Amino acid sequence: MIRQIVNVCVAFVVFYNVLQAFKASKDDKKLSRRYSKCFMVISVFLVIDNMFSFVLNIVPFYQLFKLIVIVWISIPACTGAVFVYKFYVQGILEKHESQLDETIENVKTVVSRYFSECYGKAQKRCYMSKDEKAKREIMDDEAGEQLKDEENAGNADESELSAIDSTSANEEKAVPEAGFK
Repeated sequence: MIRQIVNVCVAFVVFYNVLQAFKASKDDKKLSRRYSKCFMVISVFLVIDNMFSFVLNIVPFYQLFKLIVIVWISIPACTGAVFVYKFYVQGILEKHESQLDETIENVKTVVSRYFSECYGKAQKRCYMSKDEKAKREIMDDEAGEQLKDEENAGNADESELSAIDSTSANEEKAVPEAGFK
């Protein structure tokens, strides 16, 4: 229950900050930069929260701590986001910027290659299915013609057989009747 309340409060605080950042982007560039730092810090915090939620949810009063941190980061008068950004986020990003850029490029390449392969396979399946449909239609047409030919031949055979059967049946009836008389 507490987790849901905290998540609703966090969503409200983030939405409020989005609205305030939108207003600040029109009027005050300094405040706009502060909000951008706020969003960076909140993003990092929420990513860490999601990555380690299986452990953090065991910690007593973690949800309360999470709410306090998000509010502290979000309120521009507290300058919590600027503090966290200058002392933690900026330092880590400056120290590992080249490694992070290289990792991001590698991930982009892998993801792009994977989606290109999937797209190629999907196109093959699509074209194969269209070709298979065309082949099936041709086969169905040929099979339908063969069935019609067989039915016509069968009807001709049946009419001949029925004539023969009726003749032989009449002869068979005549023979036994003659034998009994």
